[in-house]
Amino acid sequence: MNPRVSAIKSNLIYEGTFVEAEVIGLIVKSGNDAFTIMLDSDNQIWFDDSFVMSNEEKKHVAPYLVRIFEEATDPQQKAAIATILKAML
Repeated sequence: MNPRVSAIKSNLIYEGTFVEAEVIGLIVKSGNDAFTIMLDSDNQIWFDDSFVMSNEEKKHVAPYLVRIFEEATDPQQKAAIATILKAML
């Protein structure tokens, strides 16, 4: 597992959402490390546009994204997170 992914703990904070062409992305922060989690048109989940997340990495990150989803109040934010979570599971 990538060390940056394994370092993600319960302190994951939502920073923003973006949509570019056929990519949905979340900008999140864990500690001092900010990064993106993106879903492409092939239903692959990317971490910082540098590598496709493994199933192990997705299982590690998903519970933290669920928490962010549950705390979200903005419908666009909830929709983006839900779409990415659906692709992860």
